[in-house]
Amino acid sequence: MRKGIGIAAAVAAGVLVSSLNASALVLTEKSEAQKLRADIQKQSHGYIACLVKAATNCEKSGNTINRECVLATSTATAPADAKGKFAPDVAKCDAKLNYLKKAKTLTATTGYTGIGCPGDSDAGTAGDQPYADMTAYQASVAPASKAQIDTLALALNGLTGCAMNADPLKCQAAEIKRVAAYAIATQKCQLACENDYKNKKGNGGPNDSATGCSLNALGNGSQGDVNFTACIDKAYGKLTKTPLPAGVSAGLLPLLAPALNDANNDINNENDCP
Repeated sequence: MRKGIGIAAAVAAGVLVSSLNASALVLTEKSEAQKLRADIQKQSHGYIACLVKAATNCEKSGNTINRECVLATSTATAPADAKGKFAPDVAKCDAKLNYLKKAKTLTATTGYTGIGCPGDSDAGTAGDQPYADMTAYQASVAPASKAQIDTLALALNGLTGCAMNADPLKCQAAEIKRVAAYAIATQKCQLACENDYKNKKGNGGPNDSATGCSLNALGNGSQGDVNFTACIDKAYGKLTKTPLPAGVSAGLLPLLAPALNDANNDINNENDCP
């Protein structure tokens, strides 16, 4: 659906999904590597939000419920993108990525290995294959993010049940808004949990646990620390202030959970360096 891009973004918030590794990497609180890793995760979240905003603004002038703005190519089918801002907006999102922003002494190579070599350079090979360095890792984010959002926009647009509503676009927009807000809130909970060294928000800093800062399989709660659980429960409470459509509860949230969990663990709880 035309407004379906928002749901896709909620699910695609965890870009570069990868399988979990048994190895782990604990970083010292306030170390250069720890600050770098936290900033990279924060940038990734912001990048997805930026892409979604660009696509949503592009779609506003469209005249069908189908996707009319494609992030992978930065192109739109008229009358969508009436102001011609889609491609420039996407380019602005791309330009904001700077994964070495917090690096002082770390380089593209030492910074990448210092945070555990996140990402997977070869999806066709079992396990996670590291990139050459941070520059190569960052370069992979934009195309992977755009392709995943575009794909999910097509695959998940019917889960809200809004096609049968008297005003399907208004219905879809409302459902997307609250699901996207839940995804954003969950990401904030995970980021806080992984960078907590005082056991107040999940204690993920000194613990490399694949479950400590993770959603449960249904995507409606936590499987982790009690403080992290409180954060997720608060977010889920806002999501379900009014009943969720069955398709969102049973179809979307169980897809959202592993996407967010895998992305979070990839950057925080795996060491894929050779």
